[in-house]
Amino acid sequence: LAGLASAKGFAAGALLIAIATLVSGGFYARARLGDARQVLFRLATATLLKWFVVMGGALMALIQWKVSPAAFTCGVIAGLASALFNLRMTTTGVLKS
Repeated sequence: LAGLASAKGFAAGALLIAIATLVSGGFYARARLGDARQVLFRLATATLLKWFVVMGGALMALIQWKVSPAAFTCGVIAGLASALFNLRMTTTGVLKS
């Protein structure tokens, strides 16, 4: 995994996760507070939307743009790890080991 083609694949994977998280977060943030059923439905819908964006973007990147699959997968994994780390930092306020 070296070179410009791998760097483009890695960046595409990480950017795809960032965009999917932004889209689902924006969708969820527009929700008005209601009862628990409405909040859970909105969370499930936002999560489903995120994964539709990820799968559609992955198909487009791998088939249409022909990025390196290994580099793209590494970028997706790095993006998911970053999102998980950010989630832990924002829910607790501090990083505990």
